[in-house]
Amino acid sequence: METVDKKIALGSWVSTSEPTEWIAARTDQLLQGLTKSVGASGWELSLPSGASEDPDAPIRRVPWEGDKRALVAKCPVSASFRSASLDEGYALHLYGQTPDECSVKVRVRAGDSSLGKRTPGHTVHVEFVAPARFAIPDDVAGTLVHSIVVAFDPQTASQVDVGIVELARRGGWKVVPSYRLWLRHDVLVDAALPAGMTSERVGEGWLYTVPDDVAREQVVALHEEFRVLNGLDTLPH
Repeated sequence: METVDKKIALGSWVSTSEPTEWIAARTDQLLQGLTKSVGASGWELSLPSGASEDPDAPIRRVPWEGDKRALVAKCPVSASFRSASLDEGYALHLYGQTPDECSVKVRVRAGDSSLGKRTPGHTVHVEFVAPARFAIPDDVAGTLVHSIVVAFDPQTASQVDVGIVELARRGGWKVVPSYRLWLRHDVLVDAALPAGMTSERVGEGWLYTVPDDVAREQVVALHEEFRVLNGLDTLPH
């Protein structure tokens, strides 16, 4: 079975009960940014089966166009999980494609009246997947992180590397090591950096970067030193 290359970025924030207008505007800004930066277009929103009057109707996709606030309103978490309540917000699943047939998947979870329990409950997830035998340039991961930061102004955003996550064994509200980690100014400012890590002002925070040719084990070690230097273990919540 052939493996496919993919780049993943994740962002989270601590606002709650975001209105549908806010969710629609931020999501639309993200999709427009991805269209400009990676060429993804033809965006479609997957409507949950619960959005139909027929409970047995299959999940269907509709174009992300027109009244986008109304589209968000059709995707309450309660439409996908009968045990959920309206206070648990909205879950969007969007799909686009680049001219060279790379697929881009976006998931947004927002509007919940609570922050989340063991993990942040307000998140955006972007996944860039290449066709078989196609290698994605490393800088695409940085583009995904930057797009999230510009559109959502989150508390944190980062490149997700499964190998690093497994090595670090950190998750939930803990700061997870990454080749690219962005932290808003109210999380960390004037950070002390270990040798081998650089920082760059992006939006309302700083992007902390480790070169892509550094081994995952070293990325984990650098971030451990980074957290110790700055007294930062978990995200404020």
